[in-house]
Amino acid sequence: MAFNTTLKHFTSSQELASIWATGENYLLNQLVLENDVIYRCAIAHTSGATFATDLGAGKWVAVSAAGASGSKNYIENGDFEDNNTTGWSLFNTTIDSTTKIPTGSIVAGAAGFNALSVSGSSPLAGSYSLSVSTAAGVTITTTGYGFISDAFTIDREDQAKVMGFSFYYEAVSGTMNFSGTSSNTFAVYIRDVSGGAWIQPAGVYNLVQSSGSGICSGTFQTTATGTQYQVAVLMINTVSAAVSMRFDDFQLGPQKVLAGAAISDWVSFTPTFNNISGFNISPNGVYRRVGDSIEVQVQFRKDASAGVSGSDVQLNLPFPMNTGKTAGGVKESTFGVWGGLHVPTFGQYNSGTIFRGDVSGTFVTFLKPAGASALLGTDFKAGAEFSLVFKYPAAGLSSNTVMSQDTDTRVVAASATQNFAGAAVVTGTTLKWTSNITQTHGTYDSSTGIFTAPVSGFYEVSAIVGWYSSADCQIALSLQKNGSGSDCQFKARNNATNNVCNHLLERLIYLNANDNIRVIITVDAGAATYISASDSSAISIKRLSGPATIAASESVGFKATVTTTSIPSGATQPMVFSNVVYSTHGAYSASTGVFKAPVSGKYQCNGAISVTYVANQDVAGGLSFFKNGVTQSWVGSVKHLVGGDTIIGNVISDIIHLNAGDELDLRCYQTNPSSAARSPFNGIVNYFSVMRVGN
Repeated sequence: MAFNTTLKHFTSSQELASIWATGENYLLNQLVLENDVIYRCAIAHTSGATFATDLGAGKWVAVSAAGASGSKNYIENGDFEDNNTTGWSLFNTTIDSTTKIPTGSIVAGAAGFNALSVSGSSPLAGSYSLSVSTAAGVTITTTGYGFISDAFTIDREDQAKVMGFSFYYEAVSGTMNFSGTSSNTFAVYIRDVSGGAWIQPAGVYNLVQSSGSGICSGTFQTTATGTQYQVAVLMINTVSAAVSMRFDDFQLGPQKVLAGAAISDWVSFTPTFNNISGFNISPNGVYRRVGDSIEVQVQFRKDASAGVSGSDVQLNLPFPMNTGKTAGGVKESTFGVWGGLHVPTFGQYNSGTIFRGDVSGTFVTFLKPAGASALLGTDFKAGAEFSLVFKYPAAGLSSNTVMSQDTDTRVVAASATQNFAGAAVVTGTTLKWTSNITQTHGTYDSSTGIFTAPVSGFYEVSAIVGWYSSADCQIALSLQKNGSGSDCQFKARNNATNNVCNHLLERLIYLNANDNIRVIITVDAGAATYISASDSSAISIKRLSGPATIAASESVGFKATVTTTSIPSGATQPMVFSNVVYSTHGAYSASTGVFKAPVSGKYQCNGAISVTYVANQDVAGGLSFFKNGVTQSWVGSVKHLVGGDTIIGNVISDIIHLNAGDELDLRCYQTNPSSAARSPFNGIVNYFSVMRVGN
């Protein structure tokens, strides 16, 4: 249940979660905090020497799970500190032998399992943990047995949202599989009580630790109309001998996602070097954390040749490096040199191999431009100034940036077949596939033929039907969304009497959560038409994994060029730069010349066009950026040409704010006395580029 619901019966005069202490007089319903768990006083009393003693005497009742920190936790009695199994029960259901997905209803009891119990022997947390075991000498030959929470009701704001769950577990005895695959002994599933369906969460097989205390966590999507759910841990593969497990601290609530990387302020530090010294200006530096990496900036100036050696020059790092993250350690680096090195053609050099991380993760070694050998102290000239900028993965830090290349892992899929047994086609009928149903969220209803999207996104729909007719006729399969529309792929004609034809419908469609789709069959009037008596008729629906939110720190942009095109005289038209050099998010169309911003922000926009004109003419030309069809900036020139043919170039640059979905294009204008179309000069790169530079 939600934490705020748990506290609703407390009056405003009661304290909230003071720290438990010995020898205190506690009133009924007073709250205390002990080991990150909030407890309610069930019996007025004076506290004893230990909290555990008072808890065991029934004087306290937990009202939040450990680590909840005021966030919602819909699981009641998730930490078992009441010394009972209230809110949990054994159950069984049927399991698909191939997919390992539960398909049946909830039936009380689990044959071969001992009764659920709470144990104070070696608890995972607090004083008690849940003990789950099978009976000694009993072989479990049927899957689908396990334990399940009571149904809990979610808040309306959590409908059609991502929910997160976690719990701790420990294998106590027996042989079990913890491979993290469908071969696991146990798996986690969510029961949609309102919809009477099972949901396979991301993290379904996350019981992967065979010794010690492990944590299983995952996410799942609630439906748009569902109100009640249960969390279940069940056996999906059999065991040949008795097994025993402990469980504790079940939590389930809205998924918490941090938007963007953890970026710290710049921190000053004094860089130290190995095998080089003699600085007339002490080296100075700053560093900061960006997600899972450390960015470093260092400046120093060498005074004299004194203090140098013939050994590798090394810079000690302000924070340990994760040497296993990338080859060589350093991700990005720039080494600027003023005054010189005794190394030819070094200058300012940009490369990912300027520094090499040591296996200890405590320093980096300077490398020569070729990247093969290290710079020595004797390579540094007296009086030279140096500037270092580099980035490396940090030990012990993880990134909480959600990049768009990190795909959404919520799998949504459904498939079914049907032998229509030669049924006559009634035009306008919804096709219903009722056999061999496999689905992740239970949102395909075989009684109506309707699939309801549990998660927003792009869905790929494929349906095939075998049919025949007694005369020349044609049929069509159409995809309807929310009961309207007729997205017909094409009509199929059969002019051979009683020959079976297969008709395929394939569509990509965007569905919001709770949108529904169905396949409609129509047939020309006047011909008897039948669906073939075979299992070849089938439907499959799957959600395509899409990009996550584009992070604020993520690069977004493109560059494209063009060498041949026609620019009419006297008209301002969008230029199509058909040669795409790069496009980070596929947001630029090489067929239309339009960039559609995938995320809001300020964008640096650049463009250049050079046009060849005939001599002895007054000509004009210009470039302009258009946002959603409206001019944002313009640059142009007017010239009188004499002599031979002349090339006139225009360059435009601007910073333009684009909201997600705004369209930007670069347009070219040119005019000449002959009103002739002109083409860009082939010998010069004509380009259009856009790069996001901030919010």
